[in-house]
Amino acid sequence: MRAAHTGPAAPQWLTTGDSLAVVDGLITGGRLGDMLAPAVTSCCELSRSDVVSRGMRCRKLEQTGHPKELIVPATHSDAHPRITAEEFLAAEPDVFSSTFGDVEITDGLVVRLMAQSEAHSRVVRRLATAMDDARDPVGPCLRVGSDVAVRFADAEDRRTDHQLNIRYPDIFIRDCEPYDVNTVRHHIALVVEVVSKSTVDTDISEKHKLYARTGIPAYLIVHFDKSWEAIDRIEEYRLDWSGLRYMPHKVHRTALVLDSPVTLAITFDTLHRP
Repeated sequence: MRAAHTGPAAPQWLTTGDSLAVVDGLITGGRLGDMLAPAVTSCCELSRSDVVSRGMRCRKLEQTGHPKELIVPATHSDAHPRITAEEFLAAEPDVFSSTFGDVEITDGLVVRLMAQSEAHSRVVRRLATAMDDARDPVGPCLRVGSDVAVRFADAEDRRTDHQLNIRYPDIFIRDCEPYDVNTVRHHIALVVEVVSKSTVDTDISEKHKLYARTGIPAYLIVHFDKSWEAIDRIEEYRLDWSGLRYMPHKVHRTALVLDSPVTLAITFDTLHRP
């Protein structure tokens, strides 16, 4: 999992060099500088002042002294805006990510994630490729996903912007039913999280419980050593269906060996070497 942004709240106004396309007042692309605050953007023209970003929260564009600069006032002065399920589902995935960047949504709270380290990215990429190659061509149809949105059960809160739960697992293996963000969680056979420095607690506690409650049969947690460059161990958990909780199955020390949902054997060196 990517590290969560834990910095201070953004200021009320933020100047950035990001570009943005505005067509008939509609934000159609680019990234609003920092997700946490408004941005000064370069645009060619503006035909109306009230802009809605494909189902995102409304922002008002005001002309500045420079004819090609626009200031977007903040809708949230805190570091973590909120979003409803309706807003999330109304937005195209690419528009959502270009507006907010890499995030996860916890009980409606949009939490920005920091960029992956090179080692993290390398392990995720190689492990996902190995799992994809390990699929049995004559066995059940399986698909391997990485950083794909998965909606989990809504929080029990009457406020609509305190309910939505969206995660982007580092890797998962699922069946071949058509993808639907609302239901894909019920089709996942195995999920993998590669820990980052600031997400260890989340991966071994919060997500450990979340994935088990959802009924995902297997969960792998990839731990780095103190250098954060090499894999120390991979913990494998299997679901106890009677209590919807994970039980330790095996700790892999030098290589990952799986027999389901794919048959796989790959050394740690293959996964993490530069």
